[in-house]
Formats: sequence, C-alpha cells, structure tokens
Amino acid sequence: LAAGGTTSTLASRVMIGLLVVQDLAVVPMLVVLPHVGDVNGAVSGLVRASVVAAAFLLAVVLVGTRLLPALLRRIVRWRSRELFLVAVVAAGVGVGALTYQLGLSFAIGAFVAGLVLSESELSHQALSDVTPLRDVFGLVFFVSVGMLFDPRYVMDHAGQVALIVAVIVAGKSLICGVLARAFGYGNMAPWIVGLGLSQIGEFSFVLARTGRGGGFIAKDTYDLALTCTVLSMALAPVVYGLWQRFLRY
Repeated sequence: LAAGGTTSTLASRVMIGLLVVQDLAVVPMLVVLPHVGDVNGAVSGLVRASVVAAAFLLAVVLVGTRLLPALLRRIVRWRSRELFLVAVVAAGVGVGALTYQLGLSFAIGAFVAGLVLSESELSHQALSDVTPLRDVFGLVFFVSVGMLFDPRYVMDHAGQVALIVAVIVAGKSLICGVLARAFGYGNMAPWIVGLGLSQIGEFSFVLARTGRGGGFIAKDTYDLALTCTVLSMALAPVVYGLWQRFLRY
C-alpha cells in the first residue's frame, strides 16, 4: 500500500484496520491452540492459560504505559540515538522472552510491547529507528519461508494445492468484500478490500507451527497449509495489481 501510494484511500484504511484486527485475533488463538489437543485437561489448562495470559497482558499494559514512556524520555535527554534504539529493541525482546517463559508465544510478547510503545509520545521516533531492523528481519523471515517451501511437494500435489489456493483467494476475497459491504462501504471499495486481503497472513506460520509442535496437526496437513500460505502470499502482488486498476475508477 505504501509503495503504491494508496495508504490514504478509503479501501486502504479499511484494509489496514482489518489487518490489525487479524493480528490481535492471533493473541487468543495462541493461548487456546496449545490446549486443543489435550482432551482430558483441556478445560483446566485453557482456563489456567487464559488467566495467566490476561494477567500478564494487563500487567504489561498497566506497567508499560507508565514505566516505558518515562524511561524513553529519560534516554532521549541523554541524546544518545544508539541507546534509544537499544532500549526499544530490548523492550520488545524482553517482553517476548518473558511471555515465552510463562508458556505463551514469544510473538505475543513482542506484539504487546509494540502496542505499549505505540502509546508513547516517542512512538514515531521509535518506529523510525526500528524500521531498518524490521526490514532486515522481514527479509530473514521471507528467506526462511522460502527455505520451508518445497517445490517437489507442489509438483506431487499440484491439483490439490491449486484447488485450495483458488478457494483461499476467492473465498477470502468474497468474505472480506461482503463484510466491508455489510458495514456500509459502497461503490468498488468492498471488492477492493476483498482482493487486497485475499492472501493468508504471516501469523499463520506461527499458528501452524504451534499446532505442529502440539502434535495435533499432521505433517501432511502442515505441509499443505504451509505451501498454500506461501503461494497465496506470492500471488498477493498480482492480486494487488488487479484491485489497483479498480482503484483508479
């Protein structure tokens, strides 16, 4: 969206809002998912994990919104850009490590740390400093995704993979488009939103890995989900070009 210069359009703002909601929805999913396979202790484990997660997230938000901004303001007074960057990175990594020690996902902690940092008046400076690191880690992420992708698996299951990818792209476009229309957005905006959100998000890798690690997602299912996710993400620029044409009208 930023590269195409369309972040200020109505459809783009709706898409960004839906993407944020999707990312937030991952938090309860990562809390619930590890306990799905435990039939006997599912209820007690789920309740325990939910209580721990809620208490931790509440503590991080309450303490972080008061402590972290004050700490960043003090660091800014020292006029050390390097120290400011280290403090921001340490906040994300530190909270992520703490959530991991509590049995939750590292990604949840890092995500919550970002939410806390966004409440600071120094959030724009923090984002500008962290952006180069984000780009580097984003590159590493997609390299790792490429290493997980198995072309031989695609060749061996070409029909199944093509069908599922088509269902994902068409189904998600339709669902998101209908939802946007139901919320009162008119003209071409709902269908632009649908086409823009037709791919599977990157957090699906975290969910799939959690399910695979818990032993209640078979390897074949994991491989199929991984392959279809990568292909839907690879098709995103093509779909982007389609709705970019609609955007001109």
